[in-house]
Amino acid sequence: MIYYSFQNEPFEACIEDIERYLAAHGDEVEDVEVAPKLDAYADAENLFIYTMRANDDLVGYAAFWVFEHPHHEGRVWAMNDLVYVHPGHRGEMALKYFEFIDKQLDVCDAITYTFKVKHDHPELMEHLGYKHTEKVYTKVTK
Repeated sequence: MIYYSFQNEPFEACIEDIERYLAAHGDEVEDVEVAPKLDAYADAENLFIYTMRANDDLVGYAAFWVFEHPHHEGRVWAMNDLVYVHPGHRGEMALKYFEFIDKQLDVCDAITYTFKVKHDHPELMEHLGYKHTEKVYTKVTK
């Protein structure tokens, strides 16, 4: 039997586990290698990392920067930086994981949450109360 847990983890507690997934994450969602500048994450005071574990093994992670948005004075935003759930753990448990994240972001006093996604998941996002707001075009030059 698989026991799932969702939690907010400090960077130092989960980064080694996350690093094991970065190549698979990059293959699935990025046009360039996922290679975060880890010291920037380690030193960040406004970074929140939510993990999904199955029997204590990391199977999902989401990182959010939480801050007062410079374009929207007085509004605290939670902007998703990374999100990944192992393909073998997507489905109902992943939905519960995203519901957990929403509740945690409420605790951070965030008013607006954004998720950047490579693959369109309108049923999931709309079920969670999100709406499609923009498209992003990327050009990689080097």
